[in-house]
Order: sequence, then structure tokens, then C-alpha cells
Amino acid sequence: MRNGALLMKKNSLLIIIIFLASIFLPLVFTNKAGGEISVTENRYLVAFPEIFTKDMKLAPGLRTGLENWINDNVGGRDLALKINQTISYKFFRIIPEENVVGGKDNWLYLLPNYDLPECINTNIPTKEQLVWLTSNFGKISSDLQKKNIEYLVMLWPRKCNIYPEYTPDNLVQINKESALDVMDKTMSGNPNFDFSTALNPLRVGKKNQLVFYQAFDRSHWNQYGAFIGYTTLMQQVKKHLPNIKILTKKDFIITQVMKDTTTAWGFHNQEEDLQYSLIGGYHAISDKTFFNTFNFISKDPWNSYNYYKNSDNSLPKAVIVGDSFIWEFLLPNLAESFSQLVFIHYDDMDNLNKIIAEINPDIVIQAGLGSGVAYTFASYTYGPPANFYAQIASTNTPTEIERDKLYEVNIVVKNTGTESWGENKAIRLCVFVNGKDYGYRVYLPNNVEIKPGEEYNFTIKNFQASNNNSIYVEYQMVQGGFQYFGEKKRVDISIK
Repeated sequence: MRNGALLMKKNSLLIIIIFLASIFLPLVFTNKAGGEISVTENRYLVAFPEIFTKDMKLAPGLRTGLENWINDNVGGRDLALKINQTISYKFFRIIPEENVVGGKDNWLYLLPNYDLPECINTNIPTKEQLVWLTSNFGKISSDLQKKNIEYLVMLWPRKCNIYPEYTPDNLVQINKESALDVMDKTMSGNPNFDFSTALNPLRVGKKNQLVFYQAFDRSHWNQYGAFIGYTTLMQQVKKHLPNIKILTKKDFIITQVMKDTTTAWGFHNQEEDLQYSLIGGYHAISDKTFFNTFNFISKDPWNSYNYYKNSDNSLPKAVIVGDSFIWEFLLPNLAESFSQLVFIHYDDMDNLNKIIAEINPDIVIQAGLGSGVAYTFASYTYGPPANFYAQIASTNTPTEIERDKLYEVNIVVKNTGTESWGENKAIRLCVFVNGKDYGYRVYLPNNVEIKPGEEYNFTIKNFQASNNNSIYVEYQMVQGGFQYFGEKKRVDISIK
């Protein structure tokens, strides 16, 4: 019995030693604290958990936290993953990237499940869908034109639409024509709205050079394809704004560059691309603080919304709704043609009416990837933004004043919202000085109501200089104690 008990104790001790060794030996080769970026897995590794709470008790979830930390940071993890991924690629041609498939001749395609119908042509729109799209696009165009705003829709093809010949053999096209081809044939040239795709220009362009990245980017067009997209879109804009400025190859220094794609799992590819450098640099300046001047609420996970201001105020104004094919590739070039350009992702399209009210654009452009986005674009309804919105129609604020002189300043503001204004709703004009709200207000008379669409002239009778050599003032409507709203207008003033 004593020998048996002794043997049991030895076995238990051995089990404990093995258990502790299995925990602590790998930690010798482990990342110290975790929380680092794993290039192999394209994510942050789990950080070391808290051991004790503030009152020196064991932290809740400590066991799970330690297990997750050990799983993520145990020595040799990255090496093991690289070996596994290399074997998967070299021997089984499995691409170890989520939603990425390998095509012929080193082509890579980003192809999540929801995009498969676009590439095998099983999402052809029905007659009812085409009628719905045609009707809605026609209504949007008609409603905007009543406000003297031009409107157009442009759809970009996917990589698999332009290069189906390099997709994997098991990606069989069910129909010869894609959904985008059908929409192009059905809706392009409609007299009630301007609809087009970039299918043909990109198909022609690919005869000269690649228009999409072969592998460097799994889904987007390259710089050469992007310039074709820019030119195609601007030629469409020119039908509405005949005097629009369009950049051409002569405006750029164009150099040939090579794009290298090398992965940890053994894939390597080299492809040509072009680099476009605008001669003299860009004149339009990005200023995202524009979105702080009104009630803009974004759902865009990339925060891709942007505002560009050009020094040439004689140029037209534009609002563009789109996706990464625009904000990653086209925005600086597009902005050169407009005095003001606002871009929002189509996830933020519910802000479109607010933005139209803010800048009163000459044209609204919807441009996005694939046929599916057409349904998103067509769901837009134009109308005055809800609640309180305003446009600064004009002001005679002098840009140069004498220090001891009093001035009468008029600021004409238009009610572009759906609610009427009155002192009973605490609606006033706020005057900011050097970017700060010091409480300067211009009030509406008690018996005055400004209805939607009407204008009111706010007057400052004793406008006087400060002790500075220069100041700037800004005008914006305010609902007292609640919110600023509408366009914010700035005037820079020098003082003699």
C-alpha cells in the first residue's frame, strides 16, 4: 500500500510538473505583453490581462484572459502560421487571405460571398427592377432640376467584370452579360436622367495597359484605370456643365512604376502601373471641419467624407456620393474642377439633403461600384432637410474697416429647412469672432415669422473694430440653448 501511495504521489507530482512546464516553457518564447500587431494574421494579438482589481482581488475573467493571451502569444505561433499558410498555398493553391481567391497568371480577386452573383452573372435585374430604377432616377433628376441642380449616375465595373478571363476555372459565368451590362444597355441614354457606366472605356483601356491591379490590390483599379474612370466621369459632367475644367495627360508628369506583391506565404508578383503627378500641384484644399458646421452624423466606417475648397470661386460646386473608388483614387483630381466639392460615402446618403442645403451645388453626382449600388442610389429622395437649416444668402460685411468708425452690416439668411423661425422658438443669428462664440446674437422681432424658403435680413447697426489689427467674423444660425444649424459664413477683416 505504501509503495502504491508513493507511486501515486510521484505520478501526481509528474503531472503537475508537466502541466506547469506546458504553461511556462512556451512563455519563454512568448511576446512579453501581447497587444502587438500580427502581420501574419492582420490583427492585434490579445494583451496580457489584469491580474488584480484595485482592491487586490483576483480580476474577473482572469482565467479566460490568460488562456486567450497564451493562445495568441505562445512562442513560435507566427512561424507555425507562416509554415501552414505556405504549405496551403504551395501544395493546395489555397490563398490564406479572407475572401481572396487566386486566379490564373498570378491574379488575385477579392470575392466575398455577396459579390459572387456579380461575377458569375446571376443577379441580372428583372423588368420590374429596371422599371423601378428608371422611375426613381427620373424622379430624383426632375426634383433636383426644379432647384437648378444637375444630376448624374455613374457605375464602376468590378475587377471580375473587366478581367473575367483570369478568374479561377471554377468561377463559371452563368449568363454572358453581367448585371452592369444590362443596366448600361437599358438605362444609358434615357432622356429623363443621365445614367452611364465605365464598362466600355475600361474595356478599351485594358488593350493598352492593365486597368486593374493584378495582385497588388485585390479589388481596385490601378492608377491608369483610375485616370480612365476620372476622365469618363468628367466627360459625363461636361454634358451638364459645358465649361467644366477637365484635367488631361498634359497636366501631369506621368512616370512608369513597378508594383511588387510579396507575401509571407510565398506569393510573389510584379506589375506595371503609372504615377500621375499634377504639374504645379493641387489648388483645392481639404478641410473636413466643414462637417462640424451643421448636424452631420456619419455611419461611414472609413470616415472617408471630405470637403475641398478651391481658391477659384468662379468654378461650380458639386456634391459626390460614392465609395473607395472615388475617395482613394479620384478626389484630388475632381476637386480641381470645383470651387467647393463635398464627398460622402453612400452609407451617409441620409445626410445628402443637409449638404445640398449647405452649399447649394450646381451638380449632384452618384458614382459607385457594381450594379447593386444602383438600388442604393435610387432610394434617395430629394427634399428640404428636416427641422432647422439655413443658407447665408449674402452679407455686406466690409473686409476693411477703420478702428473708430461704426458700420451697418446686413446678413441675409434663407430658411432652407422645414420649420419656420421665430423668437418664440429662440431662433437667432450668432456672430462668432475669431472662431469663438462670445454670445453676440441678432434677434428676430417678436412678430416676425420666417417660413421655409423665405429670407430675412439681419442687421447689425453698430459694427465696430476691436483692438486687433485684423479679425474674422462668422455668421451662423442658432436655436438658443440647443444647437447651431445651417451654413457658417466667414469674413476676414483688416483694421486700419
